[in-house]
Amino acid sequence: VFRANLSEFEDVKINYSINVEDIAGNSKSVSRNSIKADLTSPVLVFYNRIIDNKKKEVTFVFEIKEKNFDKITYLDSTEKKPKWKTLCDNLVLDRCIETLGFKKGKHNLKIKISDKVKHIVSKNDSFTIWPIFWFNFILIYFFFFLVFLYFFVNVIGILHALWVVGEID
Repeated sequence: VFRANLSEFEDVKINYSINVEDIAGNSKSVSRNSIKADLTSPVLVFYNRIIDNKKKEVTFVFEIKEKNFDKITYLDSTEKKPKWKTLCDNLVLDRCIETLGFKKGKHNLKIKISDKVKHIVSKNDSFTIWPIFWFNFILIYFFFFLVFLYFFVNVIGILHALWVVGEID
């Protein structure tokens, strides 16, 4: 294993060649190559998610600054057999927007953003996909409450009007 400190060459093209000799005196040369030193981790500039309970989908939105972006992976620890899955493997204008389906219930995600030399930035997130019948139930009761309120206000208004003109005591 060969290691070199390249900190002063961040984002600079470096030309190199390697000559290797074993103890028997046999040697091998690697032709001239070039690399760019990457010593910085990806920068997560923006993150958000939008939950669509009706479709049981979550849209993830990332903005990432990284010249050597590799991928975004996630692990949902609430799955029976959690495993790392790829969420995104390319950026368009420093952004990744992906929609994934999830089962109803709570989800705990570990998210990793990595570059090609394996610098990693991690983020945790939790969300719940609610069963749609709860939303329907709440919306129906809210609708009936609004209808009741509308009629109640109108009845009070009519009674007040009748009282003002002296029709009722």
